[in-house]
Amino acid sequence: CYDAFQSLEYEVNTLHTANGQTPFVTCGFGLGTSWESRLIQASILRNRIAGLGKNRKTAVFPKLVFAIRDGLNHKFGDPNYDIKQLALECASKRMYPDILNYDQVVKVTGSFKTPMGCRSCLGGWENEYGEQIHDGRNNLGVISLNLPRIALEAKGDEPAFWTLLDERLALARKALMTRIARLEGVKARVAPILYMDGACGGRLRADGAGSELVKDGRASVA
Repeated sequence: CYDAFQSLEYEVNTLHTANGQTPFVTCGFGLGTSWESRLIQASILRNRIAGLGKNRKTAVFPKLVFAIRDGLNHKFGDPNYDIKQLALECASKRMYPDILNYDQVVKVTGSFKTPMGCRSCLGGWENEYGEQIHDGRNNLGVISLNLPRIALEAKGDEPAFWTLLDERLALARKALMTRIARLEGVKARVAPILYMDGACGGRLRADGAGSELVKDGRASVA
């Protein structure tokens, strides 16, 4: 199991997209209690602690997100407390995994799901039968606001800060709406794995609109 995750980590970090980026892959874990689940979780963490390559560098991807839940791994005596301690050791040495509070995610969004990357989160979403759906959902785009930079540009002028912030928020919204509009003309045949083979939670015809699988809150932008 250790070797398997090591292979995955090497694959992700040696595969590059057309624009030269490492694929943004997130592994969410921490809730399984079977011996197989515990073995997988420990292998993920020990691989990350060991480091990548002969120089033992910290791998950025796959991004790791570890869930903590009362009665499972939160406190001493919980069945997976030892795995949680290993996750904390890993975070102290390698910056990852991020720690996710299971109960708070459920409280805020209605159900549990891990974020995609460091900031792409999903709210609750139900299908026509009232069932909470997680699989196949996605984020269409993320924009970060650099608040310290805006503060420096405002030079201590608080009204100027809020004016600049409003301008940047409007620009961010425009960029995200442009992304959504761009998707409206995309046919399913452009990305068959995503739209025709079920990766985005549905199987469209080749001439179907990809936007059908992301509208009405099924996908998010942030």
